[in-house]
Amino acid sequence: MNNWGILAGEVVRFARRRHVVTLLGPLAAIVLAGILVGTESCPIALALDLDGKCPLVVAFALVAASLPFVLDWLTTRFILTDQRLLLVRAPLWLRARSLWLEDVAGLSVRQGVLGRVGNFGDLWVDTPATRRSFLLFAFAPDPLVLRDQIAAAVTARKLGTAGDA
Repeated sequence: MNNWGILAGEVVRFARRRHVVTLLGPLAAIVLAGILVGTESCPIALALDLDGKCPLVVAFALVAASLPFVLDWLTTRFILTDQRLLLVRAPLWLRARSLWLEDVAGLSVRQGVLGRVGNFGDLWVDTPATRRSFLLFAFAPDPLVLRDQIAAAVTARKLGTAGDA
């Protein structure tokens, strides 16, 4: 098994990150907070006795606050192999959920208006009702294309032609 949870002999069909729009909200909030902190004579710099070093404090705070979001975006992958679907998140340690292609019962895409314009959405991968579980690829880029690729791989796997998908 490699560092993304891929087993020996598995062929990766695609590995995608979440859509970059996932970074816009948190980073905009952090920048707004930085602007607010930078006003009023920078209360943080005053409290820490950092005369004239307010921009440095604000810059450091912004970088520190944005790091978890950026790391999560960089290390979250939606992976389709010839045998499984994987949702891998590895900001500090590897956390992976996988689903064998034979267990896929349904695929659905949910997109809002912004998702249709920006070409992102949530891709739900359902399993049989007896298991009551699913995989959610949140903020997936090109969710309709991903759905079609997964459906083709599931069909190929169920027909026993995984190499032809």
